[in-house]
Amino acid sequence: MQLEVWLRLQSVDHECFAPNRRRLPTPPPLLIVTLLYRSKPAFDQLRHVIDATSAFLDTSVELEFREAVKHNSVPLLNRIWDSCLPVKGQFSRRKYLRTNVHYNRYQYRFGMENAVGEKVDMDVVRWLFNHFYGCLVSGFVVGQAAQNGNLELLQLFKKSGIRRRMGRDIRDDKGIFPFNGGIKHFVRWGGHDMIYAAKNNHPEVVWWLHYNTQIPRMHVEDVLTAAVKNEDMMMLEWVDAKYRIDGKAWKHDDNLHLVRWDIRSSAFNVSFADSTMTAMRNNFYKFVDAYKASGGVPGGFTTYRDEKWTVPEMAEYLYGGGNFDRLQKIKTVYDPTEMFNTDPQAIPALA
Repeated sequence: MQLEVWLRLQSVDHECFAPNRRRLPTPPPLLIVTLLYRSKPAFDQLRHVIDATSAFLDTSVELEFREAVKHNSVPLLNRIWDSCLPVKGQFSRRKYLRTNVHYNRYQYRFGMENAVGEKVDMDVVRWLFNHFYGCLVSGFVVGQAAQNGNLELLQLFKKSGIRRRMGRDIRDDKGIFPFNGGIKHFVRWGGHDMIYAAKNNHPEVVWWLHYNTQIPRMHVEDVLTAAVKNEDMMMLEWVDAKYRIDGKAWKHDDNLHLVRWDIRSSAFNVSFADSTMTAMRNNFYKFVDAYKASGGVPGGFTTYRDEKWTVPEMAEYLYGGGNFDRLQKIKTVYDPTEMFNTDPQAIPALA
């Protein structure tokens, strides 16, 4: 009883939900009930009997909306939506689906999360977009779409949604969002969306997100790493071209490091054994050979070296043409006694 009173106090009239709650539609009777009473002419004028029988037999309307979305059935959603006026005197949460803004948006948010996955029914998603208003498409939903490579779903979010941070700018004096031009909902685009797409080898989604959303630059490194792991040279070259850092202050052979190899796990519990180092070198050589074959020039500015690599290996695969010798000369001028060589991988001075 207290819950019902609280929900009533929180209820707001809104043109999107129910201009007149007393006019909320009742669902059509179940087909089996219609066929049953069709053979009984005496009930033709007793429509309330048919409706009452149908309501008694129909349990689908009591299914929570967000759970109903999992069934990917537009007819089921239509029936629940049209069943927002329960039998008089009978309490049901479903009547708040179209009369309470908070309950409405709660069901939409988690209903949308249940609707996305590897097999998305776009008819169900469009139904949700068209029947609700001013709700939030969560970052989880956008991330799932990117991870599964569902470009059609992302394009729908872009077309019919607006970035969540812009909501304050479009509210009117009454706190209502006067959306127009097909814009109905807020979309929470995340900084990791491109990473999800890149890790699951969806380059077309990565490109679309780059041109249609804003991604923090700090996450581009993970996109680059995913491209290397997927051996996607086209993606690698594209990231290098679109997100290249101005290297004037760190210029060596007009090149910067193209990739950073991190051989530790996320838990940082993998030791640097000789076998690990050997595997890393072999994979790195394969990558560099493919990079050079495609026209790339290895090079970069490095302040530390791998103590297990020879000077020729370091000079070729990390420092580019002459960079290692150049760094040794700088080291010899400013620190000839190697006072600051506190790490075994530091650049040594010339003997």
